Amino acid sequence: AEGSGLMSAKFLKNGANDFLTKPFYFEEFSQRIAQNIEILEYTKALKTAAITDYLTGLYNRRYFFEEGKKIFERNISEGNSVSIAMLDIDNFKKINDKYGHGGGDEVLMKLSMILDGFLTTENIIARLGGEEFCIITINIDPKRVHYSFEKLRKKIENISIEYNSEIIKFTVSIGLIVNTDKSFAETINGADKRLYRAKETGKNKITS
Repeated sequence: AEGSGLMSAKFLKNGANDFLTKPFYFEEFSQRIAQNIEILEYTKALKTAAITDYLTGLYNRRYFFEEGKKIFERNISEGNSVSIAMLDIDNFKKINDKYGHGGGDEVLMKLSMILDGFLTTENIIARLGGEEFCIITINIDPKRVHYSFEKLRKKIENISIEYNSEIIKFTVSIGLIVNTDKSFAETINGADKRLYRAKETGKNKITS
């Protein structure tokens, strides 16, 4: 209602989404509000799509290696216990070959639901690609980390998925580094080597 014609530019420059000068019609006000809500929801959806995996809804590789790295390094600098687990579905190619990619997708989505249930506000879970996932745990007693992942492994082992009148069973192998004080890259690399060793020595197990 007051000010020069440059007032709207000043507000927009400082972060406003829109600007109305008085007098205005209520219908115009309502429509502007509706349009701005739609824009905000669309922006939020774009941001979510950029950091999450489309199939599982977990964080994607991009988020993990950008934001996950920052979270990891901040907690290390604060002296918090930080562990990383690399997790891979055993014999996933055989699942796809036997049940088709639809069956493989069901396994990925079911596993993601289980992992999401494992999530706390201080855990970060991401699908790195294919059948490989990574979990960062923060501020968990180092003596309990292996126990927690063993419970997770057993829970996955006992899951049955009904798909096209058939039952799909699957297991995972896990490479785990507990309470690391190394760099993000070194810890990821170490967990990946332990995952490979778990695969090479029988699968459906944790190597730490």
